[in-house]
Amino acid sequence: MKKDGFGLLTIYASPFHLFTFTKKSAMFSEGQLIFALFFVLVFTAVIILSYRKDKAEQPKYFKGTSRVLVAIAVVVILLFSIKLLTVK
Repeated sequence: MKKDGFGLLTIYASPFHLFTFTKKSAMFSEGQLIFALFFVLVFTAVIILSYRKDKAEQPKYFKGTSRVLVAIAVVVILLFSIKLLTVK
């Protein structure tokens, strides 16, 4: 069996000249990552479309929502900045 420290795929030949592929263990499989990416994209699109529809139908309830979005973004950026500055 051939071991390499860089790739995820290890190939070894059987006596019958058939190649067997084995993957090193990873936290998520390729299919799970594809599903997660697809899910996040579709979920985000549905949320944005729902928000736009609700905002058009009931504009009085959506005053000041941009300030809330900016505040959330600032807090997230601040937390990541603190983490990056404190990690040695």
